Amino acid sequence: MDQTTEHKIILEILDGNPQAFGILISTYERPIYSLFLRMTGCTETSADLAQETFMQAYEKLDQFDPRRRFFSWLYAIGLNKARDYLRRQKAARETPLEDCQANTGNDAGSDIRKEIQDRIDGARILQVLTLLPLEYREALVLRYQRDLSMKEIAQALGMSVSGAKMRVHRGLAMLREIMREGAHGKRD
Repeated sequence: MDQTTEHKIILEILDGNPQAFGILISTYERPIYSLFLRMTGCTETSADLAQETFMQAYEKLDQFDPRRRFFSWLYAIGLNKARDYLRRQKAARETPLEDCQANTGNDAGSDIRKEIQDRIDGARILQVLTLLPLEYREALVLRYQRDLSMKEIAQALGMSVSGAKMRVHRGLAMLREIMREGAHGKRD
C-alpha cells in the first residue's frame, strides 16, 4: 500500500470511520505477526502481541505523523512490544517457548513460518539470523525481508539514517562471519 493511500485511510478513521482500520489490519497483519513469531517462536504469543500492537496503533492514531509511512510507525510500536515482552521473559527467567506448544498443524502460523523461511534465503540464514543481537536482526529483516528504505528503517528503529545504514552494514558483517565460522566448523 502506498503512503498516499495509507494517509487517506487514516484520515477516514480519524473522521469517524473506525471500520476503515480493518484495511490497515488486513494489509499489515502478516508482517506484524511475523515480527513476533521471529522474536518469540510462539504462535499464541505472537497473535496476542500483534493484536495489542494494532489496538495501541488505533488508540494513538491521532499521534501519527503523516510525513512517515504508517507501516514504519506500526512496526516501531511492534518492536517496542516485542522488546518489552522479551525483557519480561528474561526477568522472569523463562524462555519465550516454555508456555508455548509446538504448532505443527496446517494453520496460519505454520503458513507464516514457511513464508518467512521462503523469503529469507533458506533455513540456514534464518537460523543464523536468530543468533544475531536483536537490533541487528531487526535492521536486516526490515531491509531485506520488508524491503524498506534506509530512511524508513531509521524511522522504524528511531535512529538517524546513518545509524540505520551502520546497523544494516554491521548486521550483514556479523551474518557473514557466523556463516563463515559455520562453514569452517563443518569441514573440521
